[in-house]
Amino acid sequence: MRMRGTPLFLVLSLGVLFVGAQLPASYGFNYPQFRSDQQDSFYGGGCYTYSTNEIDVCRQSAPDSTGYVFWKKDMFARGFVTNFTLLFGAASGQTDSEGIAFVVSGINPQSSDFTAAQSPNGMGYGSAASSDGMKQSFAFEFDIKQNPGIDDNYPVPHVSIHASGSTSNDANENTDKRVTTQSLQFQIGNTGRGYLVQIQYEPLNLDTKEPEYVSVLIDGGTIIAKYDLNQASHMEDKRMAFDKPSSWIGFTSGNARGNNAQIQRITSWGFEFLGRLSTKQSTSTASVQQIIAGEEATLTIQDKDQYGNPLPWGRTSWIPQLEDEKTVVFHPSSNNGNDNTGVYTWTFTPRLAHQNARVTAQTSSGILGSPQPFQIVPASPQARSTRLINGPSENTPITAGISQAIVVTLYDQFGNPGSPGDPSKLTFNFVSPPNPNDQIEDPIEPSGDRGTITALWSKKVAGVYHLTMEYDNTPFGGTSTFTVSPAGSLALNAITNGPSNTSHAGESITIDLQLRDPFFNNITTPSTADQNNLPVLILSLNTDPSNSVTANVQYMGNGVFRISQLVGKAGWYSGDLVLTPSDPNAQPFKRTIQVWGLPGTTIDPTKSILQPLSSNALSAGNSTTFQVDLRDAFDNQMTQYDGVIQWKLTAALSDGTLLPAEQVHINQTASSGTGTVQVEFSVDTAASYQIQIYMNEQPVGQSFAVSVAPGKAAGAQSTISSDAQLNTRTGDQESFVVYTKDKFGNARHIGGDDVKVIFTPPDSVEKSVNDTGDSTYAVQYKIGSSGDYQMRVTGSPFTVRCKWAGLSTGAIIGIALGVILFIVIVAIAFFLWKKKFHGKRLYQRLATDPDS
Repeated sequence: MRMRGTPLFLVLSLGVLFVGAQLPASYGFNYPQFRSDQQDSFYGGGCYTYSTNEIDVCRQSAPDSTGYVFWKKDMFARGFVTNFTLLFGAASGQTDSEGIAFVVSGINPQSSDFTAAQSPNGMGYGSAASSDGMKQSFAFEFDIKQNPGIDDNYPVPHVSIHASGSTSNDANENTDKRVTTQSLQFQIGNTGRGYLVQIQYEPLNLDTKEPEYVSVLIDGGTIIAKYDLNQASHMEDKRMAFDKPSSWIGFTSGNARGNNAQIQRITSWGFEFLGRLSTKQSTSTASVQQIIAGEEATLTIQDKDQYGNPLPWGRTSWIPQLEDEKTVVFHPSSNNGNDNTGVYTWTFTPRLAHQNARVTAQTSSGILGSPQPFQIVPASPQARSTRLINGPSENTPITAGISQAIVVTLYDQFGNPGSPGDPSKLTFNFVSPPNPNDQIEDPIEPSGDRGTITALWSKKVAGVYHLTMEYDNTPFGGTSTFTVSPAGSLALNAITNGPSNTSHAGESITIDLQLRDPFFNNITTPSTADQNNLPVLILSLNTDPSNSVTANVQYMGNGVFRISQLVGKAGWYSGDLVLTPSDPNAQPFKRTIQVWGLPGTTIDPTKSILQPLSSNALSAGNSTTFQVDLRDAFDNQMTQYDGVIQWKLTAALSDGTLLPAEQVHINQTASSGTGTVQVEFSVDTAASYQIQIYMNEQPVGQSFAVSVAPGKAAGAQSTISSDAQLNTRTGDQESFVVYTKDKFGNARHIGGDDVKVIFTPPDSVEKSVNDTGDSTYAVQYKIGSSGDYQMRVTGSPFTVRCKWAGLSTGAIIGIALGVILFIVIVAIAFFLWKKKFHGKRLYQRLATDPDS
């Protein structure tokens, strides 16, 4: 049963008890029981009145048949609610029942145009095998038995809605476009069980614009089937069944069990039409819940019956009036009372804002009993009318970081306060001091309703500010000047200077700490307690944690502490800088300090290390190298040094005599900037020395002994004995001694040198070189022919002159005897020749001249 005050809707409900609407006969009917003499209903097919004052829609004794019952009178198709009780059962030994359909027919069932469906499986309204279903019908099917042969494939029991417009209705549930509900648990038995059903049809609601629909409710539960008649695909269904001047309502069913009877029974039925006009139930409604002052709005009054149902047929002469602004004129619509809707509209333009405005109205039959309240809100705000209610001023103490409120009330052109403006159009322009720390300010986000806008803001940078305001780009309220002071909470938020990442030995690690508030504003006038509360920094060498030192701290004024500590040992230093403010509510500070201590930038020769030579025996003129590890004054090994070093080396003889500087040669050969220097040196004079290295005029390490031996023999420096004969006579044996020296003139002490004596020309010269093993060489030579010869000793040239040496006495006698013998022989030979020749000529003469 539909409850009073709820919107009209079609509800199907099943229940054991039936509660019908107690209405006058002109507004519907009520069948608590069905009697055989019921004059305003009629039956067709197998339907009949049961002996217990109930209706079997399809007679049990008429298997494979259909039946129906309809109310004889037509209904007004603008809205209704109907209630009925269904009972399902089966004959002994059976477990199912075909079901019942509630039908709205657009054709009078008593006319010849009406045709009931013949198929029992179609439940008396729908076609099962051919187009024999009821035309212009709208059926609510309560299906108990599944019939796959007609595509009845939904789980059973179930409720579904079927409509076909002007064509034959169809019980086929697999192909229709209708709303089908979920399964329902109908109980079937020999005696059956009653279910309370409520169906409601609600036409289009002109007030709420809700769609026109029918709906079903079972046993007082929730809506299980709802059919929107305003959808385009459903308009034909609506026109054929609901939008006609008259429609008929009733029930159909079918018995498809052969000789096995089924029970499809109605035990009660009630129907309620819409009621008559009631001014107390009629309502007035503004077109919107909020009307803007100065803008046109629409008022709607809906005629309703005594049950609160909208009445579409009214002809009421309403006279509206705005309660709190009676001068407002209402302009009626030209259709008022002429469109058969029962809805009346007026346009009006209020000016005064009101939270609970109402329009009263009266007619000849009474005063409007249910005027709906609505709200008249101010129009758009105007900046020239906007007022600053609360904001910063010169006398307002403001602390950095503390939220402040600016409250602005907006007024419209009619003087209504609380104009519903857009908070985003309200802007605040702060002319502020420079922000040295790039501190991001909190955003200003105005918010509020009813024209009072509150903007929470805070400033984190201390200083003097100037504030101007605008609404929708129009200034208002003038300029406000105020000062922001640092926050009272002491905090250490930054190190304004230092330390650097690295520091050299001999330099101080310096850190300046500035006391600041949480927003980086410098606290320049801390309390005396805070000035005396010095921060603590203990630095430790990571490689030697026991090597730690507490840094020196001094208050410099203006909230600045200076922490300094001299770096000695090179390495990685770290420690926590801690400041605990004297105020227990203040924010403590702790920061880890890390500094890489580098070696100093200045070399300390006295700390530098001279590495020993690989050998202390040298040759004159040959270089040797020594290495110096550079260190600073704190005994740190230099890791990088690119400066110029002045080197000096002294060589002292055993008696302390220093070798002349020009005979000591030194050269820095490998200064790669790594802190280790390779230096080479050489000494010309062979001897035993004590060597001392000097760096920048300061000695490096201890002196060390070096023995310098002569170098290789050099002919240019070697000499021969002073008694060497460079003038000789042929055949004489000569000799001399070669004394070898190196290129620096150092006399050698051992032999083995390649000493050569070469004569030019080499003919008639005999020579020999004897190595004595003590760096001297004995040379002998003899020349057989006189003349000038060039002699080279190990590359050095000498000139040797050889003369004729003369004859001895024996030689002279021998030579004389030889000469005499030679003369005698020659004389004899001549005599003999002459004699022979003279005799021949004589003979010839005698032969020719006997007288000769």
